[in-house]
Amino acid sequence: MEDTRFETNAKRVDHRQELVNIISERLITMESKDVFEKMDNAGVPCGPIHTIDQVINHPQVRAREMMIEIEHPIVKNLKVPGFPVKLSETPSKVRRHPPLLGEHTDEVLEELGYSKEQIQNLKSGNVI
Repeated sequence: MEDTRFETNAKRVDHRQELVNIISERLITMESKDVFEKMDNAGVPCGPIHTIDQVINHPQVRAREMMIEIEHPIVKNLKVPGFPVKLSETPSKVRRHPPLLGEHTDEVLEELGYSKEQIQNLKSGNVI
């Protein structure tokens, strides 16, 4: 670029909005993969900003099992985050599905000292 308004960082800061407008006008005409390739080839550190769907389906996310499918009583093949740390001698395992609304209410209340009768009274009174 030969525009003297942008030849130093200080000048780029002074003319920031103009520079943003110029870059935006150019980038809007390009595919993100092309922008990445040009920046990467020029040695500029960069990376794409993915949508959630692109992240979930990214080959590296799949290879590292960062999203896994588990059995669920309502949602077939529920996708949930996998384990971030992979240990060669201790493989990770999801042991149960995310709880349904109220699934563990009785258990929690019993642990808090409520009797089965008290819990039933709370249910009968539509408290829980």
